[in-house]
Amino acid sequence: MKKRRTPLSDQDQSVWWDEIKVLASSKIAGIILDDGCRMQIESEYAQIQKTVYWANSYKVGEFIPKHRDSEGDLQLIMPLILPEKDNGGNLLIYKKDKSEVVELISGQKFLFDATKTFHETTKLVSTSLSQNPIRVVCICRIFF
Repeated sequence: MKKRRTPLSDQDQSVWWDEIKVLASSKIAGIILDDGCRMQIESEYAQIQKTVYWANSYKVGEFIPKHRDSEGDLQLIMPLILPEKDNGGNLLIYKKDKSEVVELISGQKFLFDATKTFHETTKLVSTSLSQNPIRVVCICRIFF
């Protein structure tokens, strides 16, 4: 699928990465929010009214600064490709003012309220063992 360079927001264009549009009718969207996951979310929250899907791809030097999202009720993320730990690219969420690393493996899903929870990723860096790491994450933004 075609990538486009995108900034964090219209207000913050200090960092950029590649964004890939994911169609709701695509196979990958069905994997991110599969029937079982949808049923569990709806049983614990409310009926899902709308979803928006995309993937982000990061290369050396790229990261997401600390922020909260401006829309959506929940966000479901699923990493497809993760770098080695020494290469960075870690997802951090904040509880009160303290950051916590979210340990994920490829294909594992993580659900959180991205509009209420500050989050960021650490910068992706080159190491002698992995000079050109990449990080690819699929996202489903959920609206009730």
